[in-house]
Amino acid sequence: MIDITIIDIKRIDSNGHYTDNKGKTILLKDQDILALRTLHNRSKIASNRCQASYKISIYNEDILKKKKNFKRDKKKGTITKRWLNKNAHNLILRGLFTICLAGGIIGSYKALSDNHNKEIVLKDTKEIVFNNTTNKEEKKIIKKYCDIYQIDYNTTYELLVRLTNDFHDKNNITGIKFPTNITSEEELLLLAIRKIKKDPEHFSLSKERLYINNGYTSKDNYYEQIEYYSKILNLDECLIAAIVQVETGFDSETFNEYNNPANLKNKDDTIISFANKEEGIIELCIEVINYYKIIGKNKELVNDDIITSIGIALDNNEYWAGNIIKYYRDIKDNYNKYFI
Repeated sequence: MIDITIIDIKRIDSNGHYTDNKGKTILLKDQDILALRTLHNRSKIASNRCQASYKISIYNEDILKKKKNFKRDKKKGTITKRWLNKNAHNLILRGLFTICLAGGIIGSYKALSDNHNKEIVLKDTKEIVFNNTTNKEEKKIIKKYCDIYQIDYNTTYELLVRLTNDFHDKNNITGIKFPTNITSEEELLLLAIRKIKKDPEHFSLSKERLYINNGYTSKDNYYEQIEYYSKILNLDECLIAAIVQVETGFDSETFNEYNNPANLKNKDDTIISFANKEEGIIELCIEVINYYKIIGKNKELVNDDIITSIGIALDNNEYWAGNIIKYYRDIKDNYNKYFI
């Protein structure tokens, strides 16, 4: 068990990877992250990770002496926050919320009685009316990507209803700029849910409210997943499969432990950890789309020159493009072996 009291929180990235002063990197456990947030009173530590409630149970005696708002339960052998310090803030907020809610209900009752179908105005002044026309297929798609991105379905669905004019607008979502031309409703919803996951503050949502851990895991039919998401995003699945073969081969630590199919990295050069294999494959597709934009080529086209240009844009070594081309040709020539 790692001693969290000696960890320098400045060395922890948003996904919970801690790099010590010797350059060794480890993936912190959820309980370590939650305990660090309490110890330092910093809710943003490893912000992309766990959002659960918690109790402190692993602090040493020196920390206990310094923190007067903690107490030891000798029978259970744990250390917890004193009740008043732990709950007073929540009680005050709940009291204020109750007062505001009561005032709002009383003030709006007459207006709601007059017209319960009154139009709702968004921040960008777009007026919409809820017609409850969402079909089962749309709900199924939304649920699927909420599971993959590990975000709350109800919160996301209600937001998308508002942003799509109750799903009447099939080609646009208010307030979201997409990285590619949209060609299907599923592509639209996928990219919208991805945006909501990555930037909840843009939609006035907190990560605590949005992020969940529903236990969803991807199946091991990786080529089938590559084929599916490549087609949704209008990419050549043979190219995506070739990149994975060169980067991780589906059997590296990066792929198995971080769900990262192609060594995708953060700006600080640390490996990105994804919630599941499907999220990793989707993010690889988005990364490839971005590099197509950089080299100014149609994302549906693939040839040796395009692969070489992507390699140069990625600043990879001279062998990268050659290896990608080799695997790409093999997968293309033996398509049924990989994708059927």
